[in-house]
Amino acid sequence: MKKISLIFIFFCWSISFIYAQDSTKKIENYWLPENYESVATIKIINSDSALIQKDTAQLGIAIQKEQQKVLLKQAKDNEKVLKLLGLDSNLVNRKYTHLGGLKPTEKLLTTASLSDDGILYIGTTAPIGSDFKELEPVEDFKIQEEKGNNNIIYFILLDILALGLGFWLGMTLKRKKEAEKSKKQASLASSTNVAAGSQDDLNQLQTEIQKLQSENQFLQQRMARALSQLDEANTFDNIYFENVYQAIILPLHESLEHGDKSETLRLLAIAGAQFSSICRSKTNKKVKHDDANIQLLMTGNLQVTEAYPSITRETAIDKTPKNILTLLELLKDENVKDLGDVLVLGYKIKDL
Repeated sequence: MKKISLIFIFFCWSISFIYAQDSTKKIENYWLPENYESVATIKIINSDSALIQKDTAQLGIAIQKEQQKVLLKQAKDNEKVLKLLGLDSNLVNRKYTHLGGLKPTEKLLTTASLSDDGILYIGTTAPIGSDFKELEPVEDFKIQEEKGNNNIIYFILLDILALGLGFWLGMTLKRKKEAEKSKKQASLASSTNVAAGSQDDLNQLQTEIQKLQSENQFLQQRMARALSQLDEANTFDNIYFENVYQAIILPLHESLEHGDKSETLRLLAIAGAQFSSICRSKTNKKVKHDDANIQLLMTGNLQVTEAYPSITRETAIDKTPKNILTLLELLKDENVKDLGDVLVLGYKIKDL
């Protein structure tokens, strides 16, 4: 790039010498700081915003333009940009001393805005055709006429030589410049693809998190229902078996201790009826009268078995179920008169 700069200087000198016109100072829109190993760009997006990129990291900032200067809307962005780029403010100020009165970041932004493509390249060279931008005028100078015609011819020859040299070097370096431009564009495209891929991964992760949260909420609701049902079951079991213990187990122990065969048989028949009902209920095999037996024991409400038929000494043999005859004979032999309102195979046994 130094050779290209010399070519353009020779070219400008040639034009100024031939036409005796004013010259202006040019600046580069790329900067190669010493020992700077990254690739960075300062890009003016529009009159209100700019994009700062270093390698794959990016930062958008708000700006405002005043004549040829680009200023930060927020002063704190100065430190953010320098930190992202990894540049020291003193280094930037020394590089762009001609832009006095501006913050370091504003100097970089102003330089970028004066380029053809609105970009300042740091750590790399700019594409051909956008290396320089006019910034500020320097003192005019003219060819002194008193040097005579020989001097004019000398300068014309020198101009022609400089133009020829510049054209030859420009054509030689053109392919190299285009290769560098393609490499830089590929790097920027790769960075953009990486950023887009990262955003896609983030969106997918957020979708999966939302799905897991929804499933977790559903499972928590199911667990809450299961715990509620378990509490209800535990409450039911506690009440039922406490009543069994008080109404059947304890009296049965007492009848056994006293040798009372009649009471023992009565309690065993009631226990058998309740045991059959609770087992069928817990194994989802219950029949119609099981709920009535369980409610009778838990509440003592006689109305739950009121609708069921009774078997008494008045009941004819052909009206008595065969599978209950053996129990009736045992009860009569031990002089058991009735089993109360408990249901045995759907029948109340009373007044035998």
